Amino acid sequence: MINARVPMATTRLTEGWANGFVPRSGSNSNGTRIMIRLSGVPEGARVFAPDGITGTGSFQPTQSGGMGSYPASGVYTATSTGSLLLARVRAVNPDGSGGYPGLYPSYQGALLLTSVAEADSARGTQFLVYETMDANTAKQESAQIPIWIALPSDRFVPPSVVRQTLSLAPLSNEGGSIDFAPVPRYRPAAVATDCTLIGDCAAPYFPKLAVTGPEVSEFTAPAGSRFIQSDFRVNNTGGGLLEWRVTARYRGAGAGWIDIQATTGFESQTIRFNVWPTALTPGRYEGEIVVQQVGSPAGPNSEVLLPIALNVTPAAPPAIPLPSITAIADAANRWPLPAAPGSLIIITGMNFGDNTSFTIGGKLARIVLAGPGEMLVEVPLDVAAGRVDVIPANSGRPGPAVALDIVAVAPSTLFVLNSDDENNSEVRPAGAGKTIQVYLTGVAGAAQPLNVKIHDRALNVEVQAGGQPGVSVVKFTVPADLPAMQTAVVVCAAPAAGGAASCSHPKDIWIQAAAE
Repeated sequence: MINARVPMATTRLTEGWANGFVPRSGSNSNGTRIMIRLSGVPEGARVFAPDGITGTGSFQPTQSGGMGSYPASGVYTATSTGSLLLARVRAVNPDGSGGYPGLYPSYQGALLLTSVAEADSARGTQFLVYETMDANTAKQESAQIPIWIALPSDRFVPPSVVRQTLSLAPLSNEGGSIDFAPVPRYRPAAVATDCTLIGDCAAPYFPKLAVTGPEVSEFTAPAGSRFIQSDFRVNNTGGGLLEWRVTARYRGAGAGWIDIQATTGFESQTIRFNVWPTALTPGRYEGEIVVQQVGSPAGPNSEVLLPIALNVTPAAPPAIPLPSITAIADAANRWPLPAAPGSLIIITGMNFGDNTSFTIGGKLARIVLAGPGEMLVEVPLDVAAGRVDVIPANSGRPGPAVALDIVAVAPSTLFVLNSDDENNSEVRPAGAGKTIQVYLTGVAGAAQPLNVKIHDRALNVEVQAGGQPGVSVVKFTVPADLPAMQTAVVVCAAPAAGGAASCSHPKDIWIQAAAE
């Protein structure tokens, strides 16, 4: 078993006093019995242990190779003072009663203990029972019991931890006189470590807990924010198997803000934890992460404290979303046409609000009318012609730019009023020979006069301010000889600095014939 390197664990037994192990004799139906129960053995695994164990007073004690020893099967030689010999009990009951020892002391010379047999099993628990066959009642003795766990090679075996429970045997929770019950019998009880008797509690073959980190132990975050993540590492700087658990403790007000992602485990592992300011009010919070060793074979479980502090600051104001432009159109007809300095445009988009502003060609534009998804904006008068960027911003934080073509003039008819300031329409036509008012945008940089075409007539008309930002107006008399009809009005304008004229799209108007 040793040469095959089968995974092995060592159980060490030590008398609490010199005659703690009582040998089997004529006056004792049984010698002192020791039961080892194993839980967590993987399915399909097989557990083996020696048939005989010799103790520290023997010619050659049994040694597992663990706990700083060299492996040795053990050689028992009977002496006048006695030496410790433990024998596996065969056909034993699950409570440790009954059965018979598998070997007896030999008084004919040395007894070489090399045989190994499989453990017994009951209700999913593997168990071993050893009985004291010989002992030195004047000397405190110890013995090592190697236990091998052979894993199946034809299947995947998930990681597992095998735990052992040590007790005297037979086990029973019933006291008093009971027919056919074994005597003596013992209640299950926790067994103390023997390293204080041996003097090796600090030996390197026992697990030793050590913790490194975390790199940051004091955190600062605004109230309501998400978690802050950090980690530390649990290390086993000794031998054997280190089992640990991790908990959080809090000092003063506030609890539950330390979230540890792995609270139990084995051997060395990096443990991640989160600090949550989400539900805390501004202030300072203190706590600690407690890393504890579990089931130390060397006696008391060691403990490491990691102080953690969280400074919660007032919540940051909510982030202002960045605005974005989806379309830019002419204010009169919502067509995506070029714009002119001083003209009105409609900008549609998302995340527009009271704190939204626009720059056009690097110049701050005036907002004439604001809505949640649409803005009426006046193009700055000093914007240079060409392709420029329109950039929205919320409280000075800019969103993505959108290109816009700027020309010198871009006449566009907004609406037409009759002489009585009523909207011109089919039911309210303008009278021939009466004044009509055409309100425009995009002609702030136009040369005087503008040319107005109504039906088949052309008129030169001076442009006037329209009383609103970005709005101009031309007023003229409808020719008196025009009959009642639906027709259109077109306004053309040339740049003041010279150049070709541009005309607006035709705007429908209705005319009523002059009274005879």
